[in-house]
Amino acid sequence: QLRGLWTDDSKPPKPLLAISHAWLSLEHPDPAALRLEALVEDLAWLGAGDDDLVLFDYCSLFQAERKCDEAARTSDQYKLYQTALRHIDILFTSSLVKVVVMPELYDVGAGSPEPAGGDITASRTRYDQRGWSGVEFAVAERSARVATKARPLDGMRTRVEDDLH
Repeated sequence: QLRGLWTDDSKPPKPLLAISHAWLSLEHPDPAALRLEALVEDLAWLGAGDDDLVLFDYCSLFQAERKCDEAARTSDQYKLYQTALRHIDILFTSSLVKVVVMPELYDVGAGSPEPAGGDITASRTRYDQRGWSGVEFAVAERSARVATKARPLDGMRTRVEDDLH
């Protein structure tokens, strides 16, 4: 069923890339567009085309205005969001998907633009110490789905491996 969403039997499937990253603030994943710049570089390095499909949680799933404000979603949006969360593991294990791991944390403190709605609270927890990204990385790594530009992942692989055992 997932495959049918972006394939046509007469053509090879369009590449699908899932982005695994740590939000840079509690209110917005990339308030100063620093991650976006790195993502554009990574997609170019991977040879991604204009019509390739990219899952970036914040842009691809209905978001509440603030992470703790579920009321900002309509009832239908909330149902779609919950359905996506229940099946997101498929993206990180499917042979049709490459997972781009972006573990860097950028300084989004003083002087950074604020997302609509006010102040930002920088998040300083390392990528491999977070629930979502840790699971995404572990699942993608075990499924050999990680397609990442040179980054300091070796130490993270060791920490994730130790946590799994």
